[in-house]
Formats: sequence, C-alpha cells, structure tokens
Amino acid sequence: MSIVDQLMVLLDDQDELEINEIKKSMHGKSKQVISSSLGRLCSRGWVKKRHKKSKTFYGISSEGREEITKNLDRIRQFEKSNWDGSFLTVLFNIPEKMRKSRDVFRNELTELGFAKLQGDLWITFWDKREVVEKTISKLKIDSHTSIIRIPKLSSSDLEELLKGLDWDETELNNRYKEFISVGQKFIKTKKYGFPARCLVYEYSKILANDPIFPKEFRPKNYLGKKAYDLYSKIRPHCYKY
Repeated sequence: MSIVDQLMVLLDDQDELEINEIKKSMHGKSKQVISSSLGRLCSRGWVKKRHKKSKTFYGISSEGREEITKNLDRIRQFEKSNWDGSFLTVLFNIPEKMRKSRDVFRNELTELGFAKLQGDLWITFWDKREVVEKTISKLKIDSHTSIIRIPKLSSSDLEELLKGLDWDETELNNRYKEFISVGQKFIKTKKYGFPARCLVYEYSKILANDPIFPKEFRPKNYLGKKAYDLYSKIRPHCYKY
C-alpha cells in the first residue's frame, strides 16, 4: 500500500495530527518521506495544513474525504452486484488539445468499473450514469461524449461482447493474491485499528481495476470473491469497541 494511501486512511480518522504524531503511526517511514507525501496530498487538495507556533498540523479536507468515500463505495457495489441484464456505454471523441481532460476521464471510467470495448467505447454492467454525467460536466466535455443504455442482449451477442472486453485479468488476480496473502497474515495477529483500516482501503483501491462482472460471467480463476470474503473478516478489526 502506498504511503499516500496510508496517510489518507490515518488522517480520515482524526480531526488533525501534528507531523511527529503522524510519524509514530507510520512505522519505518522517515519524516522527510512523510512530509513529501503530505505535500503531494495538499497539492491535490485532499489534505489541508495549519500552522500553530512552530508546529504544523494536517487534516483531511472535504475533497479528501470525498475521495475516500468514492473508493469505499466500490465495496458496496461488489456487495450489491445483482445485474438487471442491461449495460451502460460511454462513447467519447475528445480532441488532442483536451488531452489532460481525456486522460482524467479515462481514469475515472476505469475506477468506476468500466471496461474498454474498442477505441473510445467503454462499457459497464452497472448504472453509473449519474456519476459519469457529473464527471463530464466537471471536465466540460459534454459535446464530446455520449452515454447510451443498452437493454438485454441475446446470449450470442452477449458472449461476443464479453470476448471483446479489454481488461487485464492476470494483473487484477495478482493484486488480489497479494491482498489475500497479507490479509490472512493480519487476521492471525488478531490486531485492531489502523492496519485493518489500511487493508480495507487497499481492497477498495484494487476494486478500481475490477469491472465487477455479474456473478454468472466471472472468470473461473477470478479471486475477487475470495478477496471479498477475507475483507469481510478484516472489517470488524477496523475499530475495537
């Protein structure tokens, strides 16, 4: 798990922390590395800092909390994966002069569980229209995008569509394997708190690269369900009541 993500998890659970307090929780990380990572988070607008006398305090911003919520919402998507048989497609043709917006939009589609079908045609099994429309409006690319809802397909058409999806199953399974390995070791420690919250957040970040196929279409070697079952065991360890 990246130090940036660890800091997000740590600060999300606090009002604000002074740099030396942060270092105590970030075992093995130097103050210089932590300060540099906090600087990147501040530049993104996800963390805010406050100076008081000779000390600097850091806290999660509203934008940072929104980012965390967006990531954790993917877990709820996995839990609610009851498919109605339809698809949502997004087709875009964003000019080169808007390359930055185009790259941001592609990343957003990936994180929402869209898979590339061909060219700039992306597809998902889930109704993500509302959040896609918000992103389109924010990036001001309305005139370069189209959103189309596709009703149920025949079995043969559906089979062809699934064959054409461009996604890296091997890379995804490798990330799940790593999560499962680390998570199983953590469960044996019977610890609570920050390490568990980091694992839950890491799991949500892995889901960003998972199209979350309906159960009936998941590949035979897919490790997502095993990872979810382990996450369910880790989640109660996030807080000790």
